Amino acid sequence: MIVVELGQVIEIARRRAGLTLRELATRAGTSAATLHAYEHELKEPSLSVARRIVRAAGFDLDVELVEPAGVRRDGPDETFKLELDRLIAEHLIEDRVGVLQVAAANIERARAERPAQEQPWVDEWEHLLDGPVLGIVELLLAVDPESMHLKQAAPFAGVLSDDERLAAMSRARARRREMARAS
Repeated sequence: MIVVELGQVIEIARRRAGLTLRELATRAGTSAATLHAYEHELKEPSLSVARRIVRAAGFDLDVELVEPAGVRRDGPDETFKLELDRLIAEHLIEDRVGVLQVAAANIERARAERPAQEQPWVDEWEHLLDGPVLGIVELLLAVDPESMHLKQAAPFAGVLSDDERLAAMSRARARRREMARAS
């Protein structure tokens, strides 16, 4: 997950739209000086003001409530999932072509079978799979809430064998026991 200030969001929207400060200010019904102050974090816009300005640039502002960085609630399932993600990342590094073929087949199946509301996840994974392998590996190893959420729809079913999954479960149990003893 990328955390940005509202002023940064305004600047990103303006630049993506190819607008000058003055052009966006006119569209949003504010002054170029005010936009400059927001973009340079000299002033903090309210959420409603930022949303209005971003819409004037042709975008929507989506806000998500997340726990502060560094706060994680690893339960038994979470530890196991992280171990599985680590193994998939290892397979991806060792056999990029094979793992990406499995993922592409899973994406194709998800395109046909998943409901419309889940298609944005399919789109996002398809985009990630077209990018550098390092980006996928980084996502698989990430523990921030947005990455954890995205990984729930990961297209890597069939990459790991049953034996690998069982070994991962044992390692996750052992790790939880170690953490319990340490606390």
